[in-house]
Amino acid sequence: MIKWRHHLRQHKGKALLMACGPSIKQLTKEDQLSFDATFGVNDIARHGFAPNYLVCVDHITRFNADRKPFVSTKYCEVMFLYNQVTKKKRGWLHRHLDFNKVCELPLTRINSDFNGPALVHSNNSALVALSIASCMGFTKLGMIGVDLRGHAELSKDRQLQKANQDFAWMIKGFKKHNIELYNLSQKSNITTVPKMSLKEFKQL
Repeated sequence: MIKWRHHLRQHKGKALLMACGPSIKQLTKEDQLSFDATFGVNDIARHGFAPNYLVCVDHITRFNADRKPFVSTKYCEVMFLYNQVTKKKRGWLHRHLDFNKVCELPLTRINSDFNGPALVHSNNSALVALSIASCMGFTKLGMIGVDLRGHAELSKDRQLQKANQDFAWMIKGFKKHNIELYNLSQKSNITTVPKMSLKEFKQL
């Protein structure tokens, strides 16, 4: 098991977060080479991408049989999980993950005092992944596939409003530490993160 503290402030530069919304189709495998690191969430490997870092905050039972095989350490260098997910020594995770590539995340509650970079605890995988990237030292962050369109839960009005509030809160904290965050999905329902094209972000 990898210790979280081993990743703190060990990196710099530009990182890309890849989520599973429709706009992920804009990205190619060659695009990944333009960044110092890539982060993915959940079953991003189902879309053909193998990120450096994979973040999964949902319990494995939330993934259906088609998605579950892609939530795996086979498709990343390090997989980040909450410690309450990994403390049980039995079950699917312990049969299918290489725990030499797993990093447990300490739990931290979201609150109004976010002063980023700081690790946050949320059921929004993208939000958690971005907080991890900032804690690791990356200062230019782009996200693609964070569309919240057609998502069974997050596309509902109340959840969408909450997601936008959380991203606005994160942007405010990031600015205090000169961390930039851009939404590379032009049709994303996340409107509180400044938009930028993938091409522009690659050239940033």
